[in-house]
Amino acid sequence: MSNTLQFYQTIVPIDRNLHKSWTLRATADAGFTRNAHAVLLLGSEFVEASREYPIVFVRNGDQVMPVAMLGLREGENLFVNEHGQWQARYVPAYVRRYPFTFAEVPGGQLLLSLDTSYAGLDQEGKAGQALFDQEGKETDFLKNMLAFAQGFQDDYQRTRLVCAEIDKLGLFKDMNMQATLANGGSFNMGGFLVVDEQKLLQLDDATITNLFKSGLLGTLYAHLISLGNANQLVARLAERDVVAPATTH
Repeated sequence: MSNTLQFYQTIVPIDRNLHKSWTLRATADAGFTRNAHAVLLLGSEFVEASREYPIVFVRNGDQVMPVAMLGLREGENLFVNEHGQWQARYVPAYVRRYPFTFAEVPGGQLLLSLDTSYAGLDQEGKAGQALFDQEGKETDFLKNMLAFAQGFQDDYQRTRLVCAEIDKLGLFKDMNMQATLANGGSFNMGGFLVVDEQKLLQLDDATITNLFKSGLLGTLYAHLISLGNANQLVARLAERDVVAPATTH
């Protein structure tokens, strides 16, 4: 899971002239995430997310970013039921931001945009929250979404820098997750990174102190604690397939 525009199909910058009549219907349908076995996570989400999801990291080129594991098999989200309802208390910000995002235009400017393939979009404006009022001004709804998307973008950049620091310290190691089926079959999911706690404990006092004062040490341990949620994924999978407890190494 390395695509930072996961779920998005047709991204269009919001324009007050072109989209003045558009509305978005509020929907609890998270069916668009059905085929996602992992989703981008921000550093500020670790504490909340660690209560329900295994938090791991993925490398894309020279960049490492955290993700919440949603499933044990490629293309399967165990937190969305057949009705498209999200089955967890905390929903990752990346999911909540959809269908909004930022699109970069020539000159490096970021414009608030949305995915026009979103099922809740009404281009005729018959139902839902309006993007603009009759005078062409941004509605409170659009202003709130702009603020949320901007906060997401800022946190994304902070998370990227934090992960680069962890990588520079050499703390990441490869992780594989294995589960054995009751019928004797098994599967193995790899391609993820986790923090090596032994290497973390071997850091010098000055580095540990800096990690503690910056709050990063707590973030790292939230990640390590979250790995215990792997068996919660197995329990969810057991509703579809009967499996034995998972192991990670």
